[in-house]
Order: sequence, then structure tokens, then C-alpha cells
Amino acid sequence: MCFLKTAEWAPFSARAGLQFTHIAGPEMRMWLMHIFIATPGLLLMTWGLAPLFRQKLTRLSARLDVLSDRGWLALWLFYVVLLALLAVAGRELFLQGLSITDDENMVRFGGQIWASGHFAVPLLEPDGPFNQAFTYRADGMVSSFDYPGALFTQYLAIESGLGSGVYALLAAATGGLVVACAAVAVSRKWAVLAAVMWLGSPMAMTLSWTTHAHLVSRFYIVLTLFGFLRLVNGDERVRTAAIIGIGGGLSFFTRTIEAGLLLAPVVVYLFADAYRRTEARRPLAVAASVAAIFVVIYCLYNLVMTGSPWVLPRLGPGAHESVPIVAHSVATRLGNHVAHNLMIFTIVAVGPLAFFAAVIGLSKPATWQWLFAAAFALVAASGLLHDDVGIHEVGPIHWSETVPLVLLLAVAGFRTLHRRLAELIDSSDFGLMVASYSGLVMLVLTLLQGANLRFQALERMVIFEAVDQTVEPPALVIGDPPMALRSLRQEFNLVGAWVHHHPPPDPFFRDPVIYARRERVPELLAKFPDRNVYRLVYKREGTEPVEVIPVRRASTRVDRDP
Repeated sequence: MCFLKTAEWAPFSARAGLQFTHIAGPEMRMWLMHIFIATPGLLLMTWGLAPLFRQKLTRLSARLDVLSDRGWLALWLFYVVLLALLAVAGRELFLQGLSITDDENMVRFGGQIWASGHFAVPLLEPDGPFNQAFTYRADGMVSSFDYPGALFTQYLAIESGLGSGVYALLAAATGGLVVACAAVAVSRKWAVLAAVMWLGSPMAMTLSWTTHAHLVSRFYIVLTLFGFLRLVNGDERVRTAAIIGIGGGLSFFTRTIEAGLLLAPVVVYLFADAYRRTEARRPLAVAASVAAIFVVIYCLYNLVMTGSPWVLPRLGPGAHESVPIVAHSVATRLGNHVAHNLMIFTIVAVGPLAFFAAVIGLSKPATWQWLFAAAFALVAASGLLHDDVGIHEVGPIHWSETVPLVLLLAVAGFRTLHRRLAELIDSSDFGLMVASYSGLVMLVLTLLQGANLRFQALERMVIFEAVDQTVEPPALVIGDPPMALRSLRQEFNLVGAWVHHHPPPDPFFRDPVIYARRERVPELLAKFPDRNVYRLVYKREGTEPVEVIPVRRASTRVDRDP
């Protein structure tokens, strides 16, 4: 409310647009209603209705107290299977089986190159018409400039034949590990709340529908945290240390910057603990040795790709469409990057109430809470060092790996609040209120975000359906990229999208339909004499926004110029 009042004379406005930092007015109003109406309203309603369920909840709590290890394992496996099914269903229902960013398409391009037994292929000729954003180009060769862990996952998806199912399994395993972390760090009973919160988190669930590299690194980060939490709780076996090394090494392999920032406090703690206690040195040696294997592989990969073990393809001189490191002032980066992302994260990660609980829990924190809070602060502060504001389709996507940490902090914080409010609110009432907030209010945001993502996918589905109905494979479709349709038709511009380009072709042009921009058309026609050629036209007016016009039959003369 203060924000709205201030906005009457402040020199800024909230509106829809092409810049990362713009927020649509309806979106802002939805957030405000969520914070000031839905949250307190649901909490009060739940508190009022809680006596009706108190007896049943008390019995349920008692049954959880005596549940055997086998019973907990069965519940955990059921939860993981549920998450996998939800990931598959969400991808098909909301994303229509499509990517949400150009990055995903280019990672698949890189995975196809790896599946051919190479790290790079000759430049796609003619150079220019095909989508080559986010690639690394050097010495006449091209590859995806993404991290090797992301490319390896896509390689597994292709070679296994599971496709996006690999990502659904990783998403499900991530949620299962978050629950396991809560059981280790807090208790099994509070882990039930963690399970509900993960299901209700818009940021956790929407990313789980995708095939983005952040989904993969999120899994490896949580795997590392699971091993670390077991370690600080007294399990100093070699197996536990190896889990830390595997998760840490693979997360660094998959999203180097985010993993480095998130795991830095953990690494510092492990070294400090080994300095203080002799018995802590063996786990550190095991974890470091295992992680070093992945670091060496990473350096060898960089050496092959860029000629230097220390230069990533993403940051190398051949990186195509990379983001400048620093171009804006510190004040701009503080406002647009740190504060803007923090505001959105507070709403769509675990919700303002849970974020508040996470802060409350830091009043008397365990060691792991301080370390997780420091890790989150490092990621947030990294916005001061670069100009990549991030894509907010699933929340601040560059903060995706921090959601499990903040969720675990929130669970510990709710336990602290529960103890402080024990004389005011019945235990079962408190649990029902928190679970209702995390499972209902936040779930509504997840569904609304899913609806927006579905609308974004429909923009490309309009193109793909028009092509499918008209073309006869093998075909070459020449036309402007999807962002041109967005600029012509207001219905698509309302929500926007972060897939600007056509999908890149298979590195060896094996696709039944290849998409190309209207560049170097004579060379395109000469390269593909065995393909039927079509022109893709977007219409500003009319009920059909896309028209596909036949241009040339395979192995015949050109009838018209696309």
C-alpha cells in the first residue's frame, strides 16, 4: 500500500515492456492481493476452522511419531513418484512440451553434437540464417557455449531416449532430497511441511517442468547439502563425504558461478572444521579428492574448447551473444539486479510468510542455518558484479538454486515460531495454518504462473501448428523468428516470452523441418535442393496470425523469392 501511494509521485512506474525490470500492472496487483488479502485471509480462516480438524490432526501427528523407518521410506518414495508425474504433467499441460528460453534449445543443439561423438561441428552454412545464439565459435567450428554439465545431461536425455523425462526424474529427486535434508536438519515431522512447501513453491515447481540447466544444477546443489547436513550431524563416513564431493563437483560442472557462490560457505566450514578437529580431516580429504576429479575434467574440457583450462566457452572470445560483465552503475545494479530480484524471489520462492519465518529462525541458528543464509546472501550480492538481470519466467532464474536453502531455513524458522507461539496457538492449529498457506496460497500462484507459461507456449504452437498443417517434409521454412509475431499481435505481446528465435537445426540438418531467417536466401535454396521450401508470414490483422506459403518443391526451380 505504501508502495502504491509513493508511486503517485515517484519517478518510476510499473508497466509491461521488453526490459527485464518492467512488471505488468495486473501482475503487481495480483502480488499485492496475495500479500495483503489472500495470506491473512486464509490464515484467519484456517485458524477459525482448525478446531474442526484438531482431533484428527493430533492423531495423525501421533501416528507419524511411531512410524517405522520402512513407513517413512514408503512415504518418501510415493512423494518422489508424485513429483515426477507432476513434472511431466506440468511440462505437457503448461509448457506444451516446449522450452521456455532460447538457452534450452541451444543446450539441446550442444547435446546433439555430443551425441555425435564430438564437442564441436563445422559452422552451419550458410552462416546467418540459422539460430546460433549462445554458441561458441572458433576456428570454423561451432558448439553450445553452455556449461559441460548441462550439455552432458542433454546428451544423456538424447542417448537414453527419455528426452525431457531425464529432467523430470532430476526434478523429482531434487524435491525428495529437500525433504530428506529437512528430516536430517530439523526432524521427520517437520520434513512433512518441507514436502508441502516444495509442492506449493511456484519457483520450485515451474522450473521442474523445464529442461533448463538450472534444474540440473539445483539437483546437484541439494545433493551436496544433503551430504553436508549428514556430516554436521555426526555422520562422518567416507560415503557421506563422497556425496559432498560428487554433488559439489557436478554442480560446479553444471553452473559454475552459482555453485561456487552457494557452496563457498560450506567449503570454508569444512576447512575450518578440519583445522580444529583431527577427525574432520578424513571426510574433507575424501570430498575434496572426489570434487577435484570433476574440476580436472572441467579444465580439460575448457582446454579443448578455448585453448585455456581457465577460460570457459561461455566467457571465451568466441562466445556469441554473451552478456557484458559490467556496463551499468553500482546504483543501477543494486536496484535493478539485487533489489528487483529479491522482491520477486520473496514472493514466488516460498512466499513472504515463509521468508519471514526463515529470518526469524536465524535468531538462534544452528551452524547450517548461518551457512545457508551466507550462501543466499552471496548469490544476491552477485548482482552487483554483472549486468545480467535474469529471466523471471520461473522467478529470478539465476537464483533457482537458492530455493532449497531458503525453504529449509523457512522450515527451521517455522519450528522456532511454533515454539514461541506454543502458549497462544495449539500445535495442530499452527501446523494446519502453515501448511494451508504453503499448499494453497502459494499453489494458486503456481497455477497462475503456469497459465502464463502456457500462453507463452501457445505463441510458438500457433507457428508450429500452421507449419505442421501445411508443409510436406523434408522441408525448409524461411521466415522471421517468433519475436516478430509478438511485436505484430497484441495478444502475444501481453505476456511476452523469452524464446526469441526459431529452434536451431540439428547440427547435421537431419530434422524433417528446418527453420531459417530470411538471410542469404539464394544460398539457402542452393544448399537444400532436396527440401520443399515454404515462406512463413505473420499477419497483423485477421483470425489466423500465421500463414505458411509454398515456395518451391524439392529438386525444382525457384517459383518465387521468399
